[in-house]
Amino acid sequence: MAKYLPVKPPAKQSWRLISATNILSPAFGGDDLELRRKGSKYEFTFDYGEVDYLESLDWSDLDVEGETVVAVVWQPGLDTGEPGSPRVSGGGQIGSVLKLKGVSPGYQVRKGQFLSVHDGGVRHFMYRASAAVVAAPDGTMNVPLYTLLRHPHAGDSVVDIREPKVEGYPRDVSDREVYDNHNVKLSFKIRERG
Repeated sequence: MAKYLPVKPPAKQSWRLISATNILSPAFGGDDLELRRKGSKYEFTFDYGEVDYLESLDWSDLDVEGETVVAVVWQPGLDTGEPGSPRVSGGGQIGSVLKLKGVSPGYQVRKGQFLSVHDGGVRHFMYRASAAVVAAPDGTMNVPLYTLLRHPHAGDSVVDIREPKVEGYPRDVSDREVYDNHNVKLSFKIRERG
């Protein structure tokens, strides 16, 4: 079962796409061909700078082995408003469009905005909108994505637009060095499982 990390904005956050595309280069010249494949995922780096030693204890789940951790992805300055209760509209979707229902009519997802699917209440999958899109009057929305869907999500799975979450194994966790002012440096990465 995944461990949920404290909800606190980091001093610095970065991300990168770990692409599963396959690039074919012709042996005798010509154009390269990039083939999209299922499996592209995100890796986030969270840097909290120095935190008080007692506060650092709340982050002890970063030492978990064999289990994943879940962290909120921050989108500073982005007012996510009231998206309603977005859910996956129909299970078994494939491709690069995520079909939603239960979205507030007229709600807009911005280009580049992150969202996550809590698939069947078991695992979080992170995606990013490749274009702005507005919810229809009936609360449906087709969100184009930069990547292919990595999993045929279960119908009615919760879609988190307000506080998207990344789930994966903790990596590159900073050493817990305690300074003379009782502070501890805290930084880590979370890479999605795939």
